[in-house]
Amino acid sequence: MHTPAWLFLSTGLRSVDHCVEALCSPAGNPYSDGAACAALTLLVRGLRRVKADPKDVEARTLCQLGIFQAVQACQSGPQMGASHAIGHILGPAFEVPHGYTSCVALPGVLLWNSQEPTNSARQTLVVKAFQDAAGSDTAVPRTAAECVAGLVRELGLPGSLAEVGVRRSQLEDCARRTMGDRLVETNPRKINGWEDALAVLELCGPFADEVSEV
Repeated sequence: MHTPAWLFLSTGLRSVDHCVEALCSPAGNPYSDGAACAALTLLVRGLRRVKADPKDVEARTLCQLGIFQAVQACQSGPQMGASHAIGHILGPAFEVPHGYTSCVALPGVLLWNSQEPTNSARQTLVVKAFQDAAGSDTAVPRTAAECVAGLVRELGLPGSLAEVGVRRSQLEDCARRTMGDRLVETNPRKINGWEDALAVLELCGPFADEVSEV
């Protein structure tokens, strides 16, 4: 209950990232898919409720259970992808808090991956989990990227690289560093070089220098 709200919500979003990349992984299997879908549903419900009422103990319990199931899913075969790879660079090299890295990177990664049709089926599992969290009477966005970006906005978390202080002029450096992370190799859509990583980062804008110039 004493954890700062930004820290609780952003690290919860990091667990959402674990679920989403597990569901999108070509190495997923029926067991991991079931665990990741259940975990994502719990996390989305719980995080929304904690945002609305930080004293909601039951909502925090849902988040804890979701995190536990997310770990089970990740340890059952799926491999993480570019959101985690980028996050590993944004943290130490650009001083972005760990939870925030998922907020700003995951929607762009999902959008870039979705441009390859073979990834669409796996991403529908993410949309289904968001629908389960919302209930059958509530409409949810039609794409995984929109679902995650919407949740980030709902939780009041940063949704672009501008909001975490990353400038366009820093993107190439970030892209080149990202290529050194082993999880680039397990992204659902093949990343052939730093130019592809740069293309992903371009989808995570706007950027700090552009905002400051407005």
